[in-house]
Order: sequence, then structure tokens, then C-alpha cells
Amino acid sequence: IHRQEKTALDYILNKYKKVVHIKPSEMFDEGVFHFGHLKRGGFCTFLSGLKDWDPNGKYYEDGRKVAKNVQFIRVFLVEKLSDLKRKVLLEQIRLDFESGIQTYLCMFDEIKDKVREPDFGIWDNEYLCVIHYDEGREMNDIILNSKHGDLSVANNWTKTILDRAERIINFEQDIKSFISKHSS
Repeated sequence: IHRQEKTALDYILNKYKKVVHIKPSEMFDEGVFHFGHLKRGGFCTFLSGLKDWDPNGKYYEDGRKVAKNVQFIRVFLVEKLSDLKRKVLLEQIRLDFESGIQTYLCMFDEIKDKVREPDFGIWDNEYLCVIHYDEGREMNDIILNSKHGDLSVANNWTKTILDRAERIINFEQDIKSFISKHSS
């Protein structure tokens, strides 16, 4: 099956009966694929403590391009306030914000006991992508899932997160305000 000839949902449903595990090495190819086929929009989280990514990489650039045509929400789950001083994270947030991705900040501690899978995305409300990490914070499993029950659960996680998240409207001011608010 050639990914460019099928939608993500077709690929998952036809080949893997609603759930597929992909290798970490295929993660960015899958992301580029889903951004290229996104019709209605997406939601995803981003853990602030991640390491070794390029905010200007093709995956992130494609996400920013698609945000001009569909609703795209990214919530940065802040594991430690000091993460919001990391240049690479601030660059990611700024680029996403400036591209039209609806960007939010949420303290990870506020949702960690309520959301079973903190690193996830929902694409066109047709499939869920969940990323698992090993103890060293390296990706070790990516799950694509189109089961209706699991999508429903993930939509509840989304609501839980958005109920606690703060949208960035003014990049510098809102980040400073978020840090100040959560410092006490």
C-alpha cells in the first residue's frame, strides 16, 4: 500500500483492522502523511520535557501549513515551569502560534491523573495517535487507532485538558503570565 494513495483511516482500517503499531523511525513519515490528508482538523499534545526535536523539521512545518486550512489545536503540557525557558520549546510554541495553530499551555500535573495517555493526537476525529516512551524518554511505540470507543475516550481526554489549559493570545505576555500564575 502506498501511503499517498490512501487516507490514513483507509490504511488503518483495511490493513490493520482499526489498530496499528508503527516504529518510531516511521513516526515523522506518518505525521507528514496525516498532515497532507487532514480534512477537518486535529488536536494534539506536546510534552514540554521532550528532547532532540527540530521545530523547523518537515513534520512541524507541514503541521503549520495545514493550520491555515483546518482547525488545529496543540496543547503544550508543561512538566516543569523551567521548561518554558528552553529556547527550542519557546521556538516551537512561537512558530506554531504564528502559523495559526491554536496554542495552549497546561500544567501536566493538573491532568496526569485524569488522562491515561498524555502524548496523543486526534486527526479528523477518525483516528487516534498515541506515543509511548521508554524510561530514557525515547519513543518506543506509536499506536494508530480508529476504534470508536477509544476515540470517545480520547475526546474526553481532550476536553479534560482544554478545561485546564490556557490559550496563548499574546505570545510573550501569556507565557509570562502562565509562569507567574503557576509559580506560587
